[in-house]
Amino acid sequence: MIGMVAFTVGFVAVLVANDPTFPHPLIAGGVTGGMACIAALLLFARDRARSTSAVAKVRQMLLARPDVTDDDFCAHFPDADPIVVTSSAKAGLPARHS
Repeated sequence: MIGMVAFTVGFVAVLVANDPTFPHPLIAGGVTGGMACIAALLLFARDRARSTSAVAKVRQMLLARPDVTDDDFCAHFPDADPIVVTSSAKAGLPARHS
C-alpha cells in the first residue's frame, strides 16, 4: 500500500514536469514506490529485531528468577480463589527442567 501511494505521487509529479515522454512517469513512479517499499521493509525488519531482542531479554530475566511456591504466589492475591490463581499461574507453561 505504501508503495502504491508513493508510485502515484511520483507518477503525478513527473506528469506535472515540463513535457515528459511516456516512460519517464512510469520510471519515476516505480523508483519512488520501490524506495518506499524498501524503506517499509527495512523498518519492519528493524522493529521485528528489536521486539525479538526485548522478548529474549525478558525471558532470560524471568528464567533467572528463583522459583516461588504456590502458597507465596497465592499470598499476592488475597481476594482470589487459590485454586484459580494456581491454575492460572501454571496454564500453558512448560515444566521447568533444572
